[in-house]
Amino acid sequence: MSQAITAGRPQIRRTKSEYLVLYDQLSCTLQRLGKQGDQVTSITPA
Repeated sequence: MSQAITAGRPQIRRTKSEYLVLYDQLSCTLQRLGKQGDQVTSITPA
């Protein structure tokens, strides 16, 4: 799409990624994802 078509509309990205993270690295990983603008929708134990 060109910029003119999407002007005024929010950009929606529907990408799903899964990460397997050790518990002691969870906080650091969540902070990094947040800084990248990613949104965490679910956390489940492995």
